[in-house]
Amino acid sequence: MSGQNTSFIDATDYLPSQHIDSFSLFDDNCISEIKNISCNIDKGGIFHISASRLKTNEITGEKFIGGGGLAEMLKAQVPLKKSLNIKSRLFLPSSDAVFYTVCSEVYKLIIGERQKSLTEKECDIYENSHKSFRDQLLKAIETHEPKIILVHDFEYISVVNSLPDNIIKILYWHVDFPSSESSIFPFLQKHIEKYDALITTDSTIKKTNGSVHKNLYTSPPFINPHSIKNELVSPSGFKTKMATIGIDFSKPILSQIGRFSSQKNTIAAYEVFKGVQKEFPDVQLILAGLFNIPGEDFERTKSLLLEITEGERGVFIFDSATQVFPLTNDEFICGIYCNSDILINMSTREGFGLVITEAMWHKKPVIAIKSPGSDIQIQNKKNGFVVENKYTAIDTALDILHNKVNTVDMTEEAHESVRSRYLVTHYLLRMFKIYAKCLEIKKIVNPQK
Repeated sequence: MSGQNTSFIDATDYLPSQHIDSFSLFDDNCISEIKNISCNIDKGGIFHISASRLKTNEITGEKFIGGGGLAEMLKAQVPLKKSLNIKSRLFLPSSDAVFYTVCSEVYKLIIGERQKSLTEKECDIYENSHKSFRDQLLKAIETHEPKIILVHDFEYISVVNSLPDNIIKILYWHVDFPSSESSIFPFLQKHIEKYDALITTDSTIKKTNGSVHKNLYTSPPFINPHSIKNELVSPSGFKTKMATIGIDFSKPILSQIGRFSSQKNTIAAYEVFKGVQKEFPDVQLILAGLFNIPGEDFERTKSLLLEITEGERGVFIFDSATQVFPLTNDEFICGIYCNSDILINMSTREGFGLVITEAMWHKKPVIAIKSPGSDIQIQNKKNGFVVENKYTAIDTALDILHNKVNTVDMTEEAHESVRSRYLVTHYLLRMFKIYAKCLEIKKIVNPQK
């Protein structure tokens, strides 16, 4: 069986410290409500288990939590819970390459890119990998005595089989949820139903998939307004560094932030740029993929991208922290948000899409292709643009650059929609309400416990 080399890392000490009171500037009423409801949450503690990775900055050697939007969420919420005297910890199992290859195949089944069911060997690897860190997990439970354990996403879904009955087990599903018609659904469902609750980011799941869990909740992601990435002022040194690479800030800039993959539709972003270039020859394109996931899809997408852009002026491709040094990754991303004229998101598989949220927070025009995430966040032509395809994306970008639309009011509306709905404080309040419900249900079902 694969996965015998799995490590089980307590990554709590690698998280930045934050205090809930520092967010009162954004929504004082929400902070007060959080404090009131947190008093009713058992202080026994909350564990988070995620397939996010503990990575090392290739320039500075510092450790950090990597893994895209989910990693950002974990870095913000765990310290804030601790500031409310709720003992919250983050654990990152790290399995071998064979396990992650199988996880990639599971994800292909989830999103419909693979039709053939998992082989018996793949099922064995996927379901049993958690057994290699079970002893470490149970030791951590014995030491810290958590009342609630959240397992994030599908990678370690089977860990539920190792958790004691007296602990509330919650599965938090962040990626696209599989259709009940897919071959992978029954396989995953047998694990899902063992959890006390299921949380998803997509409110349409109940409608499309019937009753996937008796205790199903919706809680969209959030941004942390205090993170460097979400500062509203361009980082010092950003323009100077980018100028050495050839970016001209006096000319229009289109940007897409996201890993290079077919799922993120990276090539379509380039095609939008080419369409806009016909009327704006000096337009530039920034493709920022510093959080790429190694694998066939990434290598294929990057190879094609380099091939079709070879020798072309005005296209800037970033896939390594060494390209932006001495800027940090977050400073680089913040600089893109602050200095781009238009943020595009051509990903058709955004369950939510934090890059959309972040761009709206930065008061930038956002053009996003239609997806669950863009539909949830964007009111078309009010706080951004939802388009059907690359052609309507091109037309919309041209309208913006020709000043045919009032983007000032639109971007202010976008910023306010994030401030009032998608900050970490709103997320914490939603989650505490879910925790309270789960604790109450557990008392009713198991009063002796």
